Amino acid sequence: MADYGVEIRGLKELRAKLKRMDDSLQDEMRRTMIQATALVQRPAQQYPAKRPESSYRRTGTLGKTITSEVKSVGNDTVGTIGTDLVYAPWVIGHKVVGGRGPQARIHQGTWKTLKAHLDARRGEIRELFKEMVRRWLKR
Repeated sequence: MADYGVEIRGLKELRAKLKRMDDSLQDEMRRTMIQATALVQRPAQQYPAKRPESSYRRTGTLGKTITSEVKSVGNDTVGTIGTDLVYAPWVIGHKVVGGRGPQARIHQGTWKTLKAHLDARRGEIRELFKEMVRRWLKR
């Protein structure tokens, strides 16, 4: 077999630099996903105006239990927003383990669903990530 005498210099350093870039991108993705989940979580925690005919005394429990989490799953950065509150699916219309949901008719038109909050912010979220990519590529 012929020896062509090819020597690659700096491979170790290149690998180290690529690893730093990957870590840097993961950090940027995490920070941006935290911002994105906050854009949806904060308004989802707010209560709509009380119906004038309602005598129900609000406790604030639903809003307090809506949380978000950002984690890495393989190469992906995943943001989740929700609550495990048993009655939440009928108020804000998300499905939980066990298949409960959708939003109850009495809450439709008064309470926004989590999906509606996400849909309302989708453009802002896209812009957050576009700006993150622009910043990261300028490094």
